[in-house]
Amino acid sequence: MDTPGFVLSSVSVVYSGNPYASTTWFNPPLAPYLAEPFVALITLLSGPQSLLISVPAIAPVAVATGVDAAVFPTSAALLAWKLPLIASDFGVALLLLRVVRERSGPGSGEWVVAAWFLNPLVIWASSVHGEVDTLAVFFVLYAVVLSAHQRWMAAGLALGVAVFAKGYPLVFLPLFAAALMASIPTGSVPERGRLKNLGRWVIGLGVSVVPFLYILPQTAAALLAKAGSPTYGGISVLAVFNAASPRAAGVYATLTTTASDSMIAFGVLRSLAVIAVIGATVGVYVRLHGTAVSVADRTTALAVACLIGGVAIFVSDSAPQPENVVGLLPLLLVAAPLFSNRAVKTSFAVLTAAGIAMYWSFLTPFGMFYPLAWMLGAPTVSWVNHVAIAYVEVPGLRGAIWLISGLVGGSTVLYLGASASLRLFLRPAWQRLRRNWSGNGGA
Repeated sequence: MDTPGFVLSSVSVVYSGNPYASTTWFNPPLAPYLAEPFVALITLLSGPQSLLISVPAIAPVAVATGVDAAVFPTSAALLAWKLPLIASDFGVALLLLRVVRERSGPGSGEWVVAAWFLNPLVIWASSVHGEVDTLAVFFVLYAVVLSAHQRWMAAGLALGVAVFAKGYPLVFLPLFAAALMASIPTGSVPERGRLKNLGRWVIGLGVSVVPFLYILPQTAAALLAKAGSPTYGGISVLAVFNAASPRAAGVYATLTTTASDSMIAFGVLRSLAVIAVIGATVGVYVRLHGTAVSVADRTTALAVACLIGGVAIFVSDSAPQPENVVGLLPLLLVAAPLFSNRAVKTSFAVLTAAGIAMYWSFLTPFGMFYPLAWMLGAPTVSWVNHVAIAYVEVPGLRGAIWLISGLVGGSTVLYLGASASLRLFLRPAWQRLRRNWSGNGGA
């Protein structure tokens, strides 16, 4: 269970001002800083010993799974950590409502908000597991909205904060820069306007860095460490190479045990990711440049570009986890006008199902509620132990779920990347070429 380490990172901020001092934090530092006031209040009232508890009764599960789960946060500590994450879930819901109503008018958008806020994967990632991906997507989506309204300093600030929430929004920098450079209408002294807006945007980015300057080297080291040796698995087609995936006879067995094949496949995905980011940068510029574009259209175009960038980051990870899917879902909802309704709903549902299935397969859903079981007493802990151990001892069950979830979810992510690229750049370019050809007397 990761939550003890999450809480300890905020304890480190309380006592040393550095979330990395606990050696339990491997993401950028925003989440521990946001949770720090709440954790500090608990330590002030009850002392730091009130944050974590040891429950030796869970030891049998730790032995069966190889995961040390005998220490977990108290209810107060969990609440302190998760409050900013739940608040960001609310924030994303409000931004989605704003975007849809700007596009379709008052009285619309309820189903979009419900699709996000009542989504089981979102609830599980933020409110149960305490992952920070929702923080990053809130600030990315806010940066999209601000950029669509051409509030460039605030957009730069929001995007910079997003980077310090998770790290991957670094890839979005060229996308937002391209949208900015395309934002000045033709014939309105464009160079001066572009430079002025660019300066505001850079100032916003710079301001976001200032609070974290003193731990910037450690943040960079943490991000580089996460990009280390590949493990293969998670929500990815590379799950076929994971050691826990079931093996079949013949070609598949040979493929999944050959290191060179896995490296080649991983290299191909990373190369496609680089091409996708470059294409998205060019595509958003072409789509927004030279014409009067509405706020709704700017929002959609930038959301599609960010969706492509998010997919690129996703496939560049050898083992993207279920919580990483959370970063794609709101962008898909905002980019919906460029997709068919069926494509949006199907992709949204499949990604949600793949993510929640993989989450629940780790230790059954019951395994995430050990704090509640401990509060209810020793018999409840013993019952959860029995269920969890019986589950993990079923031969090949978890590996099969991981493989199916990885292949289905990973294939859907690749489809979204390809489809978004087609809609952002290739299809408009082809339509423009056809219009020009027709205008010149062609077929």
